[in-house]
This record gives sequence, C-alpha cells and structure tokens, in this order.
Amino acid sequence: MVPSEERKRRNIALYTGVLVILFSILACSLPGSEATQAVETESQPDIQPGGEVTQPPADQPTEPPPPPDVDFEGVSFSFDDSIANQVIPETIAAVTDQEVMPGMVAPQHLQFNFDGYVLADTFHEARIMVFPVSEFQSVNSFVGEVIDDLEWLLSEKPNVPVDALPFIPMWNAGSLIEAHLAYLDFQNGSGVRYLTQHGQSYWPINNQDLFYTFQGLTSDGSYYVAAILPISNPILLETGDDYPMDDFAAFADNFPNYVDDIAQQLNAQADPSFIPDLSLLDALFESLLVE
Repeated sequence: MVPSEERKRRNIALYTGVLVILFSILACSLPGSEATQAVETESQPDIQPGGEVTQPPADQPTEPPPPPDVDFEGVSFSFDDSIANQVIPETIAAVTDQEVMPGMVAPQHLQFNFDGYVLADTFHEARIMVFPVSEFQSVNSFVGEVIDDLEWLLSEKPNVPVDALPFIPMWNAGSLIEAHLAYLDFQNGSGVRYLTQHGQSYWPINNQDLFYTFQGLTSDGSYYVAAILPISNPILLETGDDYPMDDFAAFADNFPNYVDDIAQQLNAQADPSFIPDLSLLDALFESLLVE
C-alpha cells in the first residue's frame, strides 16, 4: 500500500501538470498572443498610414470573348470592317466528272464570299474555301502532291519562296511572282500566306491581278483551307495594260529580273501600305477555327 504522504505528493504533481496545460491553451487564445496575431493578420484588411483601409482585391469576373463574325457549318472567323461589308457563306456542290479540267474537280466544300470587298474591279473575286482532305484526294489525283508540298513547307519553313508554292484551286495558269511569304497559325491548324499573280504568259505585275493567298491545313489533316483575296499597293501599276509594252520579246527575256525586282520592292513595303492592310488579313486567318 502506498503511504498517504506519497499519494498526496503524486496528486499535487498531477494537478500541477493539468493546470500547466490549461494555462497554455488559454494563453494561445488571449488577445495579443502570437497565435491570435497570426489569425488576425490573415483576416484583417490592410491599414495604410493615415488610417486608410485597403481591402484585398476581389476576383474580377472574366468576360467571354466576342462571338466570331462568321460561323457556318463548323467554320468560324472574324474580320475587320475595312476589308468587306459582310461575308456570305455557301456550300459548293461536288464536281467529280474526270473529263473536265483538273482544277474544277473537287468534293462538296464550303466557300465564304466577301460582299462589298474593299477593292473593286479586280480580276479575282475575294473568297475562302474549306475542303475535306480525304474526299478531295479521292476525287482529284493531283491534290495529294499539293498537300505533300504544303506539309513539307510548314515543317521546314524556308525564309524564301521555293520553286512552286502550294496553291489550290488549280488553274490553267501559273504563278508569276511570290512575295511577302509568312507562316501563320490559326486556332486549330497552320498555313502559309504570300502575295502572287497568276498568268498564262509573261505579264506585268499589277494591282488588278495581284492577290493574297492563304494555304493551310488543320492540325489533324482533315481540312484544307485556301483563300484568294485581291490586294494592291501604290508601287504597282493599276493594270497590266499600263505597262509600256514596246517590245514583248525583250520584256519576256528580262522577265525573271523584272519579277525579282518587283518582289523585292513589295517585300520592303509595310503592312499598312497595302489595301487591305496585310496585317488585317493575317489576323483574319489567325482567328480561323475549322471543326
């Protein structure tokens, strides 16, 4: 049996330990304690010198992006008002007759026509076309090579134009010039844009015939995007007829040098010097989504 004196000492020690624990708990909750100060610091607004109270900034709601200007059958994009009044989409019926010119053979596809385009009296009408790749290849045996060329170009990204840049639709005419080559990404794909003029023979480079083209592919390779958008610049003749053609043979012989000179001059022109502004056309395609 434990003596009574020993029990007393043990009870006193036990009570003392309990009191120490209780005092510690109470100290943490008292005003001015370190723990209380930490909580108060986290929950109280910031008081600036002079008594001005600054509340923590609340999360600002983010506004949704504006809807695209054009949204038709899974294809959407936006464009600046200075380019055209409106875009009218349509579905183009398939042409599979192999007896017609190869450039006319194509599957059903979408076309976006620019109504009230900023340039009038141009040789080409402003439009964007979106083709389903697999269907295109199944009806037109020449398309596969163009797509291969575009895939190589987008992979290698050369800084200067190659011998023949990819171009759809196919015409019974060839490219006479390529200038302002650049690579653009759109929302779910990429492509190349450049300025060009097509012809069946040597012809002066001029504002009536020059156009901006974009040739692109969606990232999954399902759709091909092709655009023909007339463009002009003050350094060019308004039409090819304005060129003093006294000796066509001499003009034809000097054509490579002539074209190189015009291409260098065009490359030196700033984007806003073109009509439409080159950067606005680029922005149109950067906004593109093809689903």
